[in-house]
Amino acid sequence: MSRRSRYRKIQQDQQEETPAERPGPSPIKVLALGIGALLIFIAALNLMIGSFASGSAPARNTVSNTAAAQQVLGGSLAPVNSGVQEVAVSMQGYQYQPYPIRVKVGVPVRLTVDLNTVKGCFRSIVIPELGVSGRVSEGSNTIEFTPTKAGTFRMTCGMGMAQGTFIVEDANGQAPPATTQPVPLRGGGGSCGAGGGCGCGGG
Repeated sequence: MSRRSRYRKIQQDQQEETPAERPGPSPIKVLALGIGALLIFIAALNLMIGSFASGSAPARNTVSNTAAAQQVLGGSLAPVNSGVQEVAVSMQGYQYQPYPIRVKVGVPVRLTVDLNTVKGCFRSIVIPELGVSGRVSEGSNTIEFTPTKAGTFRMTCGMGMAQGTFIVEDANGQAPPATTQPVPLRGGGGSCGAGGGCGCGGG
């Protein structure tokens, strides 16, 4: 065998002994696998967030409803100054504030009305079941009376467009529920309120 033939033989043997290199995954496949994994992760995350939101929403509503119930039935007792229960009355929308007003039976009450927020017909304040009917003005912005019975009473303006709740507690801190249903508040299109001119006296 010639030298050249022997050299070719050696090269052939070396090629047969060296395993062929396997080609690696293409960049496109790697990118596709990465995108697929990311989409699966995002879908799982969305499911977890949706499950958490659906489970926690009722709890938030329950807390909100409970707080609203406490606001209606709760409230602080009016402070007493020289034997008189002092209540500063203002207006928010079509509702007298504070809501509710809470006082003790048999103790004189003085309503001091904020004339900057309580205007027009709203200055005529009526609590029928307690025999209260008064009107405030620039010259006198107070209404005084003594509640003679415990209970939960409706407080309105002279035309029943603005409302509030007046709770009178007995000696044990109890107040019977309201015996009359409140009249729905009228919307902002009414003719009673800040501008006056409602038939019960403006200003």
